[in-house]
Amino acid sequence: MFKRYPTPQTVWMSCGFEGSSSSLSRRRLTCTDVTGDILPIFQGKIELIERGALDGLTREDIARFAPRGDDYVLVSRLCDGSSVTFGESYTVDRLQNGICELERGGAAAIMVFCTGRFPETLTSRVPMIFPCDLLHKTVPLLTAASEAVIEKDGCRLTLALAGRDGVPSPGVYREKGKSGNLPSGEAYIAPLEDGSNGEMIIDGSMVGVGKLRTPLHVTVREGRLRAITGEGSEKLGILTANERNSTLGELGIGTNMAAILNGIILEDEKVYGTVHIAFGTNTSFGGTNKADCHMDGIILKPTLYLDGRKIIDHGEFLV
Repeated sequence: MFKRYPTPQTVWMSCGFEGSSSSLSRRRLTCTDVTGDILPIFQGKIELIERGALDGLTREDIARFAPRGDDYVLVSRLCDGSSVTFGESYTVDRLQNGICELERGGAAAIMVFCTGRFPETLTSRVPMIFPCDLLHKTVPLLTAASEAVIEKDGCRLTLALAGRDGVPSPGVYREKGKSGNLPSGEAYIAPLEDGSNGEMIIDGSMVGVGKLRTPLHVTVREGRLRAITGEGSEKLGILTANERNSTLGELGIGTNMAAILNGIILEDEKVYGTVHIAFGTNTSFGGTNKADCHMDGIILKPTLYLDGRKIIDHGEFLV
């Protein structure tokens, strides 16, 4: 379970690959690209400080970390706004040194903000959180589940999942020919096309409308959208143009702590603790419905059950 501390604590963020070209050993996190996105999650209950695996290195030092052979290629933005490329193998020891430094500085928890998996040799005496692990825990739960239930503001939507596989979107593409969208960080699945029933509030954003000022209300019966009301719903006529377009084709779970809701669906659907449903085509990830569209709607702070087990409670992961 992702823990929120009841009183202010010092939480150090080990941004393994958000380094700088100058020493930043005890710098408050004020100039990286994730600061403004992460702080609101904690509602002012923590002190957030950054340590990077590239801290103290010059650009010439980093140039010596150029990837070789099949080393995993990493790209990082420096504090001056420029980018560098380097191999993962060169950073593991530096990351462990950073973890030890954070422990000595009194960190209550350490979060490693980088996609991908890390060696089990990395150790810490305080809780260490790898956001990508949350994604990889969620996907098997989707695959194993026969039914999902979303609850929000008195609405309840059930989705049949039996026989369908969960799909991860980790943002890690190591093999030639692999691809995906960025930013990443979601687990998703194609529900049975005739197995969704109930009502739901969409209050984050909606394809075709953008970021929502007021919620949309949807009614689904036997897998089809039967009604959609609310500000902007008049822009969504394509969803009721035919039964293929109105089919509820996706259930997704956002796991990216740095993603923010901004009306651009490829980022909105990744926001940590959100759930999204989509109507239309799902043939590319295990479904059978080929439609004229694929339109996602983001649900903020939902409660989600998989086969009766509560996975998310009002936007908080319990796994």
